[in-house]
Amino acid sequence: MNRNYLILAFLVIAGGCLKSTPIGEYADPPITKSLQSVLAQEQSPEAIMLSFDLPNPELLNNENINSIQSSVDLDSPPQNAFLLADFDLDGCRGNEIEFPVGSWKSSNGHSNLNAAVSLESLNRYGFKGNSLKVSYALEEGAQACAGAWLRLGFKPADAVDISSYTSLTFMLRAAEGREACSSKLIVELRSKNEVSSVMLSDIGTKWQQYRIPLTKFTSIADWKEITEILFFADSNSATALTGTFYLDDISVEK
Repeated sequence: MNRNYLILAFLVIAGGCLKSTPIGEYADPPITKSLQSVLAQEQSPEAIMLSFDLPNPELLNNENINSIQSSVDLDSPPQNAFLLADFDLDGCRGNEIEFPVGSWKSSNGHSNLNAAVSLESLNRYGFKGNSLKVSYALEEGAQACAGAWLRLGFKPADAVDISSYTSLTFMLRAAEGREACSSKLIVELRSKNEVSSVMLSDIGTKWQQYRIPLTKFTSIADWKEITEILFFADSNSATALTGTFYLDDISVEK
């Protein structure tokens, strides 16, 4: 390889460390064996997905999830949990799967409505990796929502069986200062035929673990075909029309 190319590659890698990495900043990134960025086909034309190679299908078998953990560290999920996303880009290992994630906004034609997601290494939970930085902008007087979207599968038709789990858990914190977000956010679960939402309130600027019993999502009866999780601000309940929040360690637990 030409020496100039090696120097350029080093500068690019070094410049990308310890800062926000916008998901989808590059329209046509190179496709690698372990990681690819592709345009999402659902929810919003602007949504970008980040996904890894397909894992062994056995990972999605609830009976095997807890038996395949090969190593334990401070950033690993507990044995009674199935980690859906920690944004650390370490691939599918143990009882972890990195599902596709992207920005999401309601499709209502409002020009000032916006959402963006990026990987954030400075404001993360834990000793390594990243969190997901979610920025949104709502329009005053408009019926709209904007935030982040996690697909539980690698194809639009995929779904995950979480019927043996009892709660949805995740780490969440609001940004401070000029990026301060709404103190109320919405968490929404979707199955192939059902949608149900729960409102979070009093969101602070320090990392806090949220554990929501799945029974709180009262409109979902079938937990064997869950397709998506959304985290967003809604114009009807938001206390701030623009803002940023951070997500990490999204999992389901028994």
